Amino acid sequence: WFKYSAPTTFYGLAGKLIPWFAIPAAILFAVGLYIGFAVAPMDAQQGEFYRIIFIHV
Repeated sequence: WFKYSAPTTFYGLAGKLIPWFAIPAAILFAVGLYIGFAVAPMDAQQGEFYRIIFIHV
């Protein structure tokens, strides 16, 4: 278990896992933008500027 904390082992494992995490991260990023810009409701006082909160956070 502790062998994965060694830099040589960790970098090798991380290099193999990056493509597997990059694709779901890009998909979730696109879904988050869609929800923030299209699905999130407008505020009565702030209007469209309220949606920036959903994108920012």
